[in-house]
Amino acid sequence: MEKEVDFGKPRRILYITGSMLGSLASYYMRTLFYSRQSRYKSGCPYINFDRPWIGTLVMTIGISICTLVYYIQTLIDPKNYPKITHIPLYIYLMIVLPALLDILISAIYSFAISENTGSISIAIRYFDLLFVIIIQNIFMTPIHYAYQWFALGIVTLGIIFVSIGVLLGSQFKAKLLPTILQLIAQLIMSIRTIIIQKILHENDVSPWLFTGIDGIYGFLLVLFGFYPIANFLPEHSFASLHESFCSSILLTFHSLTIILLFLIYIPITCVYNGCTTGTIMTTNAVGFTIVEMISGSIAWIIDLIIYHAFNGKFILRSDEKFGVRWTDKSYFRLIGSLTFLLGGAIYLKIIKFPCFKYPAASVTKINISETPSEVNFEV
Repeated sequence: MEKEVDFGKPRRILYITGSMLGSLASYYMRTLFYSRQSRYKSGCPYINFDRPWIGTLVMTIGISICTLVYYIQTLIDPKNYPKITHIPLYIYLMIVLPALLDILISAIYSFAISENTGSISIAIRYFDLLFVIIIQNIFMTPIHYAYQWFALGIVTLGIIFVSIGVLLGSQFKAKLLPTILQLIAQLIMSIRTIIIQKILHENDVSPWLFTGIDGIYGFLLVLFGFYPIANFLPEHSFASLHESFCSSILLTFHSLTIILLFLIYIPITCVYNGCTTGTIMTTNAVGFTIVEMISGSIAWIIDLIIYHAFNGKFILRSDEKFGVRWTDKSYFRLIGSLTFLLGGAIYLKIIKFPCFKYPAASVTKINISETPSEVNFEV
């Protein structure tokens, strides 16, 4: 008797699910702690906790914990997960570039978002997919299957609808320099995703180890590289990038709520980033980008529910009203979101059509004879 077992599909679904849920949890956690207020010491007035670099530093701590996850894997299954000290040095050196690009993206993106409105930033956020497709086809394996192009066409149509809805609903005009900077950040982000795909697909390295080392590099880069630069940048010219490490620490430790939110945020960002790397490994850069876009659409729908069903109240009391308001232009975004949800499901092979040819599954054939002692494995 012969059975075909696909060992890759369950893991791929697990990574995609973790990536989507982690993206949503991470988004709302950032919304929560950046909407808090704190003070430098007793007697001082409360101010808004708008400290993105300390949030980034905490995020890198969470990402670094993925190294601990990998260490546990080495204890449970030492045959398939070699010790950290047995990993070739060149693997660790290759991870430096994605870590550096990640922090660079954060810096450029923070400045661009602060200068442009959120709606303008959302409208051009979907250029990620275009960049990834172009880079993938030029420098990596070209897209061969018709179902992939069909799915990407549907996704592109959805992107157009979303962008129209966002731009029509915005009362602000895009600024040239911040818009260009955001596009540059998105291009760098796409390049980083392709680099991660290349490293994972061409080397035998666990996504958890890759993510953990990436987090360690990121922590060192933020603490000893970008934080000193951010501290000396003139606040009146670089308000979105200027941040004092000492003042951020004081604001953090004088708010029990912020401390608790950070403690919750650390394991969330660990799972999220580990699963995003796993998604890139088990799919590719294009598949991961589509998953991120789907997560953004789900977040928008949840924001609508928070605003209208819960009157903008979200877990903790705040003077700020959470969520987004439905307008007559929101129909474009809803149609667009549902459209590229469909396209994403087709690309990720969740929905299949008999008229398309699909790649053969990566399977292990298990030949089982009537004699229990005779079991042959054939890949």
